[in-house]
Amino acid sequence: MRCVVCGGVEAHWEAITPWGRGYICDAHRAHFPKCDCCRAYIIGPAFRAEGYTLCAECVEDVVCPHCGRPDPYMTLCSRCGRCNRCAVICPSCGVCDECHGLYTCPRCGVCESCDRLCVECSRCTSCAPAICPECGVCSICQDDVDYCSECGVCGRCVDICPHCGRCEECGCTCRTQVHSYGYKPSPMFLPRAGDNNIFLGVELEIEFPWEENRAEFCEAVDDERVYFKRDGSLADSGVEVVSHPATYWYHVKKFPWPRILRLAREARGTSHDNGRCGLHIHISRRPLEEKHPLALDKLIVLIERIWPLVKRLSRRSDSNLKKWALNYGLTYVDRGRLDDIKNGEVGRYFALNLCPSSTVELRVFRGTLRYESFKAALQFADAIVQIATHYGVGFISRITPEGFIKILPERYGALRRYIEERKGRKACV
Repeated sequence: MRCVVCGGVEAHWEAITPWGRGYICDAHRAHFPKCDCCRAYIIGPAFRAEGYTLCAECVEDVVCPHCGRPDPYMTLCSRCGRCNRCAVICPSCGVCDECHGLYTCPRCGVCESCDRLCVECSRCTSCAPAICPECGVCSICQDDVDYCSECGVCGRCVDICPHCGRCEECGCTCRTQVHSYGYKPSPMFLPRAGDNNIFLGVELEIEFPWEENRAEFCEAVDDERVYFKRDGSLADSGVEVVSHPATYWYHVKKFPWPRILRLAREARGTSHDNGRCGLHIHISRRPLEEKHPLALDKLIVLIERIWPLVKRLSRRSDSNLKKWALNYGLTYVDRGRLDDIKNGEVGRYFALNLCPSSTVELRVFRGTLRYESFKAALQFADAIVQIATHYGVGFISRITPEGFIKILPERYGALRRYIEERKGRKACV
């Protein structure tokens, strides 16, 4: 390139002259100012204002006709030429708010024709974490409301799953997905949480011939009141159906257990017949300890006193009970031994497991897909709680299996029928 000043051939620096653009050499570039906008050297008139040096070509592009101030780093409105100090210019379309008359984001200036804005604060989708496509309110304006992690709809317009953060339209999989053994969502107390209520949580183990059968079952159940987990004691196609905590009456009156058990049978599931599945019932611990200080001691003693009956109702074999749900072998009320059991110092594989901090686990029953047997297990769990909270230590320490059956209230009809059905039968049958 030839220098426009001396005609030399070693010219590499762009320059702006009155007759057009060209190049200058190293020897002359130090003698000319540089345009702050296009970065070319100015050979001719240079315009200086507000601390900037501009060439004749750039003055028209970077000087605001409204305030007369230049700024080579600002984008002027493509219609009226206003700068960002005189108007809000949308970075997407390049038009200011004075020209288009639309709402703009207070942070970045994008207009509502280029992006969706919150109807309350006008933030855009880039400046707000989420904007509900239904009501148009962003998550900053209602920070106490959950938003779907997929589509951004807010919890006031649709139900958002508290576990995966997705709405039903986006395909919440928490109710159908088989989670790992350690999965533990926030409990949903049914019908509602209460300090005086004693809640029961059910864990029912089921095995299926293939994983496709298990998937079919989980998708058919699709109920927010239960979730599914894996368990190392089951086959790869097995699943543990876990309920959210509910009162006894909710379990027997409103919980969809008949439907769940029927769907398991239709998907070729087994629970009792495979010999590997259990039915565990968790009883809320805090109401027992706070309202009835000796209730846990009485529960332990009660199970020991009626163990022959418990063993028969469990439908487990001796070897299976010894492995998963053994009794404590108490022959008298041993205060030190009871304290060890309540503190969880003896292990968890007992008929009454007190290792969990918030529940007492009744893990004696073999799994079942027969609703009458399932209901009888629920009634047994509620019955031992009622007896432990309404009778004294002296009475329970002398109770017999026959005495237990005698004081059972009439409302436990399924349990009474089940006891009659199990008379004279082996425990594992």
